[in-house]
Amino acid sequence: MLDLLNSLTWPALFTILGSFITALVALFGYWRSANKEFTQAQKVEYEKTQSRISTATERIADVEGDVKVISSSLRNLQKQLSDHEQRDIDDFKLVDAKIDRLMDIVVKILQDDKL
Repeated sequence: MLDLLNSLTWPALFTILGSFITALVALFGYWRSANKEFTQAQKVEYEKTQSRISTATERIADVEGDVKVISSSLRNLQKQLSDHEQRDIDDFKLVDAKIDRLMDIVVKILQDDKL
């Protein structure tokens, strides 16, 4: 092996080193190109992910607004229902009092000897 290196002339050594350097530059260029494509692919994927996230965030904000409106409407309906139940209770008390009064009148009429 040492004899082989000693037998090389300057032009041969220059050619071998040039070929080696050319191969290294080509590999570096290929690596840089592949890395650039990979980086661009990552950028595109990142942008897609960010787009999906922003869309989801907008949808969540819309849903939160809808939930607030529905909650407010539900509270109003519960209050109306409570008020309506109270009115029904008052109406039934009034009807019950009128039925009692009517029964008293009917009993007085039945007890009256003039008929």
